[in-house]
Amino acid sequence: MRDLKGKVAVITGAAGAAGQGLANVLGDAGMKLVLADIDPSALEQVDGEMRRKGVPVLSIPTDTTKPDQLDALAAQTLKTFGVCTSFAPTQGSSDVLHTSGSNDLKIGSGRLV
Repeated sequence: MRDLKGKVAVITGAAGAAGQGLANVLGDAGMKLVLADIDPSALEQVDGEMRRKGVPVLSIPTDTTKPDQLDALAAQTLKTFGVCTSFAPTQGSSDVLHTSGSNDLKIGSGRLV
């Protein structure tokens, strides 16, 4: 596996089984995590688990069907970590991921990579 230490991953559906599993694997690999989920209390539990493991984490309750919330997710990710190197939409709309002709990764209208 390539070196993931210090890179940033955004995981939607982070409180679900797939999202939690991915958060554990990527966190253990040294990635910084942005966790997003529609369920704030479940998201808080995953956040706490990652923090106990020493993983740098930003958690943002997000409804991926709402463009304004996706824009806020992108903006807060960039404000906190400056970049997003991976995007894992484990839950939500397949419309979440957008790419421009230059292979830029976008969530909503916010450029992440």
